[in-house]
Order: sequence, then C-alpha cells, then structure tokens
Amino acid sequence: MPDKPVAKKFDYEAKKIFDKPDAAKLKDEKTLNDAGNYLQNNLFGLAVVAAYTDMKGDTEKDRLLSEARAMVVR
Repeated sequence: MPDKPVAKKFDYEAKKIFDKPDAAKLKDEKTLNDAGNYLQNNLFGLAVVAAYTDMKGDTEKDRLLSEARAMVVR
C-alpha cells in the first residue's frame, strides 16, 4: 500500500452494488459512476481496489468471491 495520504476514498456496501450476497455481478454499473468520474477527471498515481468478505463459511470460496468482486469494480 502507498505511504502517502489518500487523495480520495470511495466506500461501497456490497449489498448496494452486487446482485446477490454470493455473486460478483453488479446490480447497476451506475453505482460506481462517482468513482469512475473522479478517476477520469483527476490525475492520480495509484488506484487501489479492495474487496473483502466476512469470516463465516468457506474461506477459499470467500477469497475467490473477494477477488472476483475486486476485478469487476476495477
């Protein structure tokens, strides 16, 4: 992770952007427009996309879901 302060941070709840709790499909791509517009209109050196799941259930399945969600929103 970068050692410089964050210029802008966007936080999204999974239930607001993903179709189902166990899916990486977006409900509506427009939900991410504010982040996309910021990235298009501002100079930046690094953009970090992070996704996570809770500690319940199959850890391998949760890891795969987190990776898939991060790839979808990037």
